Amino acid sequence: MLIEPRYEGNLGFVARVMKNFGFSNLILVNPVDYGERARRFASHATDILDNATILDSSSDIDKCKFDIKVSTTGIRGKSENRPLRVPFLSPIELREKLSRKSGNCGIFFGREDHGLPNEVLRDSEIILSIQTSEVYPVMNLSHAVCVVLYELYKSDKEELSISANQDELNALYSRISDLIRKIDYPDYKIEKTELIFKRIFGRAILTGREAHTLSGFFKEVERKICNNED
Repeated sequence: MLIEPRYEGNLGFVARVMKNFGFSNLILVNPVDYGERARRFASHATDILDNATILDSSSDIDKCKFDIKVSTTGIRGKSENRPLRVPFLSPIELREKLSRKSGNCGIFFGREDHGLPNEVLRDSEIILSIQTSEVYPVMNLSHAVCVVLYELYKSDKEELSISANQDELNALYSRISDLIRKIDYPDYKIEKTELIFKRIFGRAILTGREAHTLSGFFKEVERKICNNED
C-alpha cells in the first residue's frame, strides 16, 4: 500500500518491482493523478497499475481487512519511552516472522516527502525499517519497496500455521484495553501501553488459537477483578 504517493515515476517503478518479485496486489491511497508516464516506468507491469485498488484516505485502510499491518519508516525511534517507531524490524527479520505463515498482510509505504501519518504508524502491529547510512538514511520510495519485496520473495512459501486474523487480534486488543481501564491505570499511560501490547503481539505473529486463548485469559482476569470489587 502506497499512501499519498506524489510521483508517477515511483508508481511505475513500484509496479515493476512488485512484478519482479511475484506480488500483484497494489493499493493506492489518494495517489497523484497518473497515466502514461507511470505506465512507461512500469514497463511490463502495467497490469498491476491497471488493477490497483484506490482508496480516498488512510481512514479507509480497515476496509482492506488486513490480518496484520506493517508500517515502514526511514526515521527510526531512539527511545523505548516513545514507542511509535520502536521497536522496529529489518526486512530480513520481517521475512523470518512471516515465513511459513498464511494470512493477509498489508505493508504500508508513506509519501515521499513526509512518510506515513502517525495514525497509520499507531494502528500497525509491526514497524519496519531498512538499515541505511546515517549520512543519508531516507530511501527513494520505489527503492525501499524493492528491498522489502526482495526479502519477502525469499521466504519459505510452505504454510505452517494460520495466523490470527484482524478480527481476532482486535478482540484481543479490546480485551486488554478493557482490563487496563478496570485496574485504575494512570490515564496518561493508557495509550502508550495499548500500543506496546499491540507491537508485542504483532511481532509474535499469533495464531488464531493463541489470540483466542489470550483473549479468554484477559477476560477471566477482568472478571475476577470485577468480582473482588463487588
